[in-house]
Amino acid sequence: QRNENFANFIVNTFTREFPSLNLSSGNGIFDIAGGRGDLCRELLKYADIVKKVSLIDPRALMKCNNNDKWKTNSIKDICFKYFQCEFNRQFINNNREFLSQCSMFVGMHPDQPTELIIDCAFEMNKPFCVVPCCVYPSLFPDRKISTGQGVKKYNSFIRYLLEKDDSIQSKELNFQGRNIVLYWFPPAVHNIEKRNNKRKLITTNESNEEEKKYEKKQKL
Repeated sequence: QRNENFANFIVNTFTREFPSLNLSSGNGIFDIAGGRGDLCRELLKYADIVKKVSLIDPRALMKCNNNDKWKTNSIKDICFKYFQCEFNRQFINNNREFLSQCSMFVGMHPDQPTELIIDCAFEMNKPFCVVPCCVYPSLFPDRKISTGQGVKKYNSFIRYLLEKDDSIQSKELNFQGRNIVLYWFPPAVHNIEKRNNKRKLITTNESNEEEKKYEKKQKL
């Protein structure tokens, strides 16, 4: 249910608020720490909008019986690109061209790479949408929120990530458990949409003015 809910949020939010963003461009949506590919499968159900997804996860694919509708041995077939390795700095440095051609980065409970997904999105100027989960304070002891307090629990982790940039948005998704989604659109995308909306407003105003002039002439 959570992957179905998350996929619905990604598609509806990003296509509604930023229609100029093509989710299927380049290497498609990049699902980071995507496990056996459940989120990828849910995203591909929106076939008219999402035509390509790529996935990275270090875990070996599990073998499933023939009756399992979520056969993981076919995940390589449905993904545009598949990487069986960790998402870390080495991967980013070695795959910058690939990353630059993804439409956006997503992660459902991506665990250790959560912060790195956000940092990479900022660096590559790509939209991101993540649902954080585990905090791992022992792995990241230097994290601190603006008050100087260390990041050891979930709520402070969410605050820590939000404090990375004022334009990061958050929302609570409709499933049980850790369900806060953080998402961000690059400033360039924001500006394009603002310009488009402004043009529409100008065009509408101009049309209204023309109608008023025409009505005035008719009265005369």
